[in-house]
Amino acid sequence: MQLGGGQAKSGKTIMDIQLLSFSGCPGIEPTLTRLKAVMRDEGVECPIQRVEVADDVTAHRERFLGSPSIRINGLDIETSRRTDSPCFGCRLYPAGEPVPPEAMIRDAIRQALSITDAVRTRFDRLAAEWDANPGRVAIAKAVTAAIRNAVTLRPDMVAMDFGAGTGLVTLGLLSDVGSLTAVDASGEMLRLLDEKLKALQLVNVRTLLCEVGKTMLPADGFDLIVSSMVLHHLPDVPLALHLLRPCLRPGGWIALADLYAEDGTFHADPAGVFHHGFDPTNISRWLQAAGFTDASAREAHRIVRTTTDGQAREYPVFLVTGRAD
Repeated sequence: MQLGGGQAKSGKTIMDIQLLSFSGCPGIEPTLTRLKAVMRDEGVECPIQRVEVADDVTAHRERFLGSPSIRINGLDIETSRRTDSPCFGCRLYPAGEPVPPEAMIRDAIRQALSITDAVRTRFDRLAAEWDANPGRVAIAKAVTAAIRNAVTLRPDMVAMDFGAGTGLVTLGLLSDVGSLTAVDASGEMLRLLDEKLKALQLVNVRTLLCEVGKTMLPADGFDLIVSSMVLHHLPDVPLALHLLRPCLRPGGWIALADLYAEDGTFHADPAGVFHHGFDPTNISRWLQAAGFTDASAREAHRIVRTTTDGQAREYPVFLVTGRAD
């Protein structure tokens, strides 16, 4: 991947697929065979992560629903059981089968693919007009200022802007760090950012086309990961945080800005929106579970929008920070 201008580079396309089981489970091998066959049919090429669950403690930590279980991008393939309590024991699927049905596996893979496709399509469509919206520019400036206040930035820092879009936060922070990787799932957004980089003759920024759970994130070596108004577009935020953690060096910082929990009125177009904001306490808890420490939250900005009845409405934005152990 190159620094500065040019086409956005893409990593190897994969999905995060786990097979969880305990030793001696008779359903493991037929499940593995069926899973591999469906993956081959659907054109998905990636390693299957085998997770052995040895006891009740591990079962609760892994949110294990019985052996064997398949998770795709952090979500159990049996949608009706995703909120069930953990269980250390054998698992039975519909009709009492000890192996998940082929159709269930196939539907889960296709759903995972379609979710990220919907988000990418939305932002490809919005890219051309993105920077023309003064509200978006104001959010980026406020988040950039909040990051500066919360994190001690250094000119030798290697940083990642996760969900960089057209680079409003990327370019805002560039003078405070040494180099920056702008990561996004929208090729059109990154194409516009590449045009900016070329026009400004910037050589310490690279762009990376990447979808969480489908594309491998950059390897470790970052001192800082920032993200602005991205989390509510991710179906599984805890999974994303787990995948981001290995990208940071020990002692590195993560800084995440997003909406406080709201009533669903913020987005007029709900396509690609999976959360109506968050309680920052939950973000801090998910960070800790992913291996971060010193999580703290503060308000970063207030977005003012006019509702359908003509009233001005405020939507506060938080910044949560944490450090890699």
